[in-house]
Amino acid sequence: MKKYFKYSIFLLVAVLLPFIIANEIIRWTWYRNYWYNQIMVSDTGLIFSLRPGFGGRPPFSMSGLPPWKGKNATWEVKINSQGIRSPGPVPPKSPQVFRIISMGDSLTFGLDVDDQYTYPSQLESLLRRALPGRKVEVVNAGVVAYSSRQGLVFLDQKLVKLQPDLLILGFGYNDAQSTFITAFRPDKLLIPGNVKSGFKKIYSSPYNAACLLAVHQPLAAVLRGAAGSVKMLRFAFALKKMKEHGGRPAEGWQRKISGPERFRNSRVTPEDFRQNLLQFIWLAKNNRCKLMFYVPYRTEDAYREVVLELGRDYQIPVLDCSREFDQYRLDDLLKNPVYGGMLSEYRRMLGDDYLRQNPTYAVTSDTIHPNGVGNRIIAEKMAEILLSTYLREPGAPPVQP
Repeated sequence: MKKYFKYSIFLLVAVLLPFIIANEIIRWTWYRNYWYNQIMVSDTGLIFSLRPGFGGRPPFSMSGLPPWKGKNATWEVKINSQGIRSPGPVPPKSPQVFRIISMGDSLTFGLDVDDQYTYPSQLESLLRRALPGRKVEVVNAGVVAYSSRQGLVFLDQKLVKLQPDLLILGFGYNDAQSTFITAFRPDKLLIPGNVKSGFKKIYSSPYNAACLLAVHQPLAAVLRGAAGSVKMLRFAFALKKMKEHGGRPAEGWQRKISGPERFRNSRVTPEDFRQNLLQFIWLAKNNRCKLMFYVPYRTEDAYREVVLELGRDYQIPVLDCSREFDQYRLDDLLKNPVYGGMLSEYRRMLGDDYLRQNPTYAVTSDTIHPNGVGNRIIAEKMAEILLSTYLREPGAPPVQP
């Protein structure tokens, strides 16, 4: 018996030792300085959150630049003591202030763009210009990689204390992603509970703690990055096929309505996504807060349909940007002086020939996140909706791009 036990221990060590060594090498040579670990921290109630007090330029490529050209470019980000992307703490709300909180993932946070180019920042500027007699604040409460489940808990535990008058919810993209990103299981099992009974801590379950310990290791981050690179290559291949077919999707690459069965291994299934949004609606009503839905770029159709359905059922305004940037071309954008000014740096570094060949110049080099121009387009369309609904004032001037 002792002989078999020794063999088992030896076999276990022989299998695990290479992974342990590789994990530690990655940790000390790359993982500690990876941009994500500079701006994010582990959170016992939300899985992870923004690092309070961070300010600087994490090493990451500039908006619109491919990795091989933007490797030395950076973007400015300031995170306040409350864990919100803002140059300073969000103060207690004055009765004269109309406070908007924009919630979502990295597409709301503004990954790869400077603070002043995120859509919440640009939205605030547009609304203040259109409503010079009103005090309007837009708080950027987007958090990188958040699902609707994390956003719901974030609002319930922290953001309601800021007394928002209006919430803009921009979830759906990360909900459809694989559970491997978090801890091999749906987010509702990581953070059980609801807004009426309360949410349990993620580490209340030993299994949750073990999964999170594994998925937050440097080796797991490398595997996730490799998987993302494969997706990027597949998307580049799809774009190449589109060019070969005159700009139309080649057969087999068309966007299809995604059935729920496709997302059974997602962080948040379409049905759970619907339940999360219903809890958002209940929580907003309970705190006398208005709602607006925002569908981020490239959100899967199954999740987009949930947002549109609830928007109709509960009469909530919806801005659908799931396909927004597919229609813009460089020459069209350059006709707008504001867009042209934002694109000037990209044109200098890349050249117009590259931009005209690249159908994703309104988003960053990862083909997902809006760049400064993309965020401006979102802000303009959002301001137009808000000024015609919740912020309607007689004689107010139209939003100027």
